[in-house]
Amino acid sequence: MSLSNLPLISWLIYLKCMGGRRARYLSWVALGVVLVLLGGFALTPYFKGNATVNPVLVNFGVFPVYWYGLIMTLATLGAFIWWQRRATPKLGEIHPINLATWLILFGLIGARLVFVALKWTEFAPLPWWSALDLHGGGLSIHGALLGGAMATIIYARRYHLPLLGLFDLLVPPVLLGQIIGRLGNFFNQEAFGGPTNLPWKMWVAPEFRLTQFADQSFFHPTFLYSMIGLAGVLIIVLLVERRSAAPGVVLLTYLIVYSVERFIIEFFRADSDHLSVLSLAQWASIVVIMIALAISLIWRGRTKI
Repeated sequence: MSLSNLPLISWLIYLKCMGGRRARYLSWVALGVVLVLLGGFALTPYFKGNATVNPVLVNFGVFPVYWYGLIMTLATLGAFIWWQRRATPKLGEIHPINLATWLILFGLIGARLVFVALKWTEFAPLPWWSALDLHGGGLSIHGALLGGAMATIIYARRYHLPLLGLFDLLVPPVLLGQIIGRLGNFFNQEAFGGPTNLPWKMWVAPEFRLTQFADQSFFHPTFLYSMIGLAGVLIIVLLVERRSAAPGVVLLTYLIVYSVERFIIEFFRADSDHLSVLSLAQWASIVVIMIALAISLIWRGRTKI
């Protein structure tokens, strides 16, 4: 029976049973295509405005469970599973679990601290415990990355592990977590772009619209742009990983390519904090790109010597 005659799901099963590295990659690609198609079908009514997004998934009495929290949990779980599969053959069974615990804790603290710092004018009049309220979202990816980097450095020094090797192992799972996590922006109806009339425009409920766009209904789905961009970054990182065994190359590739991706996405965002003509995230991306390029040039110069 030829593949063309097999239904998509049967093709997936067929690929999984074939064995071999290429078959595994094809099966994951096929699975990704299936999930994208299903996700697009499920979200279409919300994009068109035929259905309204409710940030609350379910209420258990007075305790609401938010979609944002579920998405972040799934993002963390997906990243952890991939990280464990990548790291266990090289680090053993204990280090991947222990470091993941550090990463989650430091990453969450860093993400919230940076977000509160950037939005300090909004948090200053509120009670101090409002900074701890994550129900409505409010996490900075740059803060999460800084917190995670700090945790990795401390852990590597404490247990005498190769730092650059750890970072290289972490990059793809982190990107997977970022891709999944961006869905949280959709369910929170946040971080969308400016008004647009493009075919893939996204309807935003009036209560979530920015004041200056109160009379507009459809906006750029920047969460979707970001997911597509991050998927591209992940593909580039995996290709570099396959072709280069030098420690730190995967990390530098991620820092440069992700920063370029974020710099571009920021032009579509309508809610970003700005400093002069660029957003703070764009300035941060420029700094990261410059540092990563400087390090890569220094490394290249040393190898020539």
